[in-house]
Amino acid sequence: MRQGRCITPFLYALSSLKLILHPCVGILALMSIFRVKICLNVAVIIVPITRIKPPNGLATYAPKILKNLAMHLIKAALARMLILPISVFAACIIAALYGGAHDIVTFHISPEYFTKFKFIQFQVTHLPVPDVVKAICVGVKASWWMGIFIGFFVGMPLLFARWDQVVGLYRLGSGLVIGCAVLGAVSFGFFVTDYSGYFLPTDIADRDAFYRVGSIHNGSYFGGAIGTAIAVIVLSVMQRREKTRRF
Repeated sequence: MRQGRCITPFLYALSSLKLILHPCVGILALMSIFRVKICLNVAVIIVPITRIKPPNGLATYAPKILKNLAMHLIKAALARMLILPISVFAACIIAALYGGAHDIVTFHISPEYFTKFKFIQFQVTHLPVPDVVKAICVGVKASWWMGIFIGFFVGMPLLFARWDQVVGLYRLGSGLVIGCAVLGAVSFGFFVTDYSGYFLPTDIADRDAFYRVGSIHNGSYFGGAIGTAIAVIVLSVMQRREKTRRF
């Protein structure tokens, strides 16, 4: 009987504790479910945000690389476009210097060729300078325009040459043209003896010297044209060989 009395308060207390804990367990369960839902919602919100990341690596520098590459290509193209004008300008100067030096030599062979023909033709008779200076003016006027054609054709192969070879190739081409012009002048001056069709003014004292100087001038033009063709061929072949060797 005493035992039953002792157990009855214990069971009563346990049943009371169940009544107290039951709402707590329910509340905890609801909180857990609500917490899981909050985590899921936060995860759903966070996942799209974490997927949209700012570009990094190559994607960051790709626009800058493309911009620098485009600027480099534009500068290279503009620099290449300047090769022909510079080539023509330099060739005109070289041709003018060659013509001046050429006429200094030929003036001493036949002064009459200049005083009675070329000075009148180029309208330098009135200049208050010595005749040799007038001969230089005639040579410059008669030769500079050849540089337009020589510089253009010699400069064409240089458009595709390496930058460190442009100057050397241009020197080679100019040397070939000048060498062929000198060779043509000497050849025509010494080996051409048929002067039929040559202009001869009246009262010329030394006709042979007059004809020889005229032939030398023709030989210079002919040699310059042949030298230009040879220079273009040589420079083109060298450029092609360099290109095949590079690849």
